[in-house]
Amino acid sequence: MNGKEFFRQFQKAVNECETVLEAYSNNVNFTKLINGKLVPYIIKKNGLTPELEYYRIDVIGYKKWETGIKKTNLNLYRWDLEIAVEHENNDADWINELVKLLHIRCPLKVVISYNRYDQRDKGEQSDSNKLECAARCMKDIKCFKDSVDAAKEEYLIILGNCGGKENYDSFDYRGYLYNHKLGVFERIQD
Repeated sequence: MNGKEFFRQFQKAVNECETVLEAYSNNVNFTKLINGKLVPYIIKKNGLTPELEYYRIDVIGYKKWETGIKKTNLNLYRWDLEIAVEHENNDADWINELVKLLHIRCPLKVVISYNRYDQRDKGEQSDSNKLECAARCMKDIKCFKDSVDAAKEEYLIILGNCGGKENYDSFDYRGYLYNHKLGVFERIQD
């Protein structure tokens, strides 16, 4: 699964979830819904095993296997981390979640967060300004800038609306993938 596929599956899962609007009014319930139900569903659907709060990451997905090694008295722990997902309700704290994921090696790293609905497309607090700041932060982190493997990993930021559900009519989730060549996040076009 790549970043575009995850984003599309996430949008679909949110749109099809009957309790998403009810849960949205309570941060704890909403986080439980996203991390405990929707993201694990996507991970399972893609043939991976989900687990919550592994490495202090909200949700991970891994593939495991137990063939090809002669049985010994050792327990076989053969698994590959394929996806790491962080969900952050606070629209000012999500870059911290991105920095945490920079220190983890896996093919797909996802941060799901929010921006104030009335600031998403203009001004200092726009999605584009926040994503530009995130890209600059990434370039300053040693494990990212010095890693030869960083360019093999995808970084997906999903931003939705926040700031009073009564003021807008959709979550308007937008996906942004990091372009390693340009050093910027680019919006996934629907």
